[in-house]
Amino acid sequence: MTHSTRPLLSRLLERIDRLSRQQRYEDAAAQRDRAAALLRATDRVQRMAALSRVRQLVAARPRDGGGWELHVVRFGRLAGAATVPAGAHPQPYVEALVAAAETVQPAPPPLPAASTEEAECVLHWLEQSGARLVELDGVWSCPSDGAAGMRSVLDAGRSDRRAVAPFADRRALRPVGSGGC
Repeated sequence: MTHSTRPLLSRLLERIDRLSRQQRYEDAAAQRDRAAALLRATDRVQRMAALSRVRQLVAARPRDGGGWELHVVRFGRLAGAATVPAGAHPQPYVEALVAAAETVQPAPPPLPAASTEEAECVLHWLEQSGARLVELDGVWSCPSDGAAGMRSVLDAGRSDRRAVAPFADRRALRPVGSGGC
């Protein structure tokens, strides 16, 4: 999950291709959806593992109406947040935020020091348009041949969400039968 997905993916794609040539399209689609789900999970693990290895990351994002939002992230956990008013120089705010940020101990790799949900929120914030890296203590990178580089396959199963996420339509399950059962 933390290294190259290409050997596994190539075997899965060969199997999908073989099933398609045999005109076993439903089986091929099921394998495609499983491969896409595996790659999405691998991508998530690799992104979180990368963020979890960073001792400290300071990022800024512009606020509507001016100024900046600042975040300090340590080992994948939000350790501090602040805002910089419009027109103010951000460096004193960055220094004060870093000094006041929570001390965070790393979790066992590849886990973040925060909950998975919090780390996902941090990653989502960092990936928003306009986010800028201010300081980085550590290395923040994913494998060059990891799951993120295979976005076209990651998105393959998303056209039919029910195939990838059963019960996503949230219909209640009702027994079929006679006599009120």
